[in-house]
Amino acid sequence: MKPQFRFNRRFVQGSSQNGDSNSSSNGGLNGSSNSSSNGECKGELDCNGVCNGPHIKDCAEECYNPNTQRPPHLLDCKGVCYPRNEPPPNVCDHCPPDESPDCEGICGGPHVRDCNGVCYNPNTQRPPHLLDCAGVCYPSNQLPPNIPDCDGHCFERGTPPPHVPDCNGVCDGNAVLDCNGECEGDAFEDCGKNCVEPCPRAFHPMNARRPIRYVNKGMFGTNRAFRIRK
Repeated sequence: MKPQFRFNRRFVQGSSQNGDSNSSSNGGLNGSSNSSSNGECKGELDCNGVCNGPHIKDCAEECYNPNTQRPPHLLDCKGVCYPRNEPPPNVCDHCPPDESPDCEGICGGPHVRDCNGVCYNPNTQRPPHLLDCAGVCYPSNQLPPNIPDCDGHCFERGTPPPHVPDCNGVCDGNAVLDCNGECEGDAFEDCGKNCVEPCPRAFHPMNARRPIRYVNKGMFGTNRAFRIRK
């Protein structure tokens, strides 16, 4: 006789329950609102591994948060990177007549300030802050507080837009969806709240003088055709 094996249901169920609880608890602790259900970032990871985070790198590739920290390293007037707590290796008295220092003190340098006054390099970094359509400065890792509608009018996020597109994408258009979800379709709801479509006309000269037939559901679920005669 072949040996028979019996599984311990309590052990199998207990291990599966523990596995589910651990996976769900880890997902709740490590997940974020910017991540999808499978843990993938919906936007971009900053240098600190935060999804759509504000961290950027300074000239020494050291990661920092420009909203709460000052860059650990700076560039001197000749573009040499040095620690902030040390004096710059090069001190320039003035820039050439055709060049002016940027916000980091580099003659003819690429650094500019964003709408919040934070200095950054647009060639290698994205601006820490942006302006929305209403001129409000907001962190670039967040949604703008004001957005434009289909006609270009700026309105506050979360409020009804002044202008909306119809189902054809035309701003303030008249096209609507029928009960079947078709844009400018012919389907309609009858008195029983059933979505029905017009019955196609038979190709006959007499039908040109008669209204369209409509299909409806009868009392026993069968389709019945009605024709309105003049």
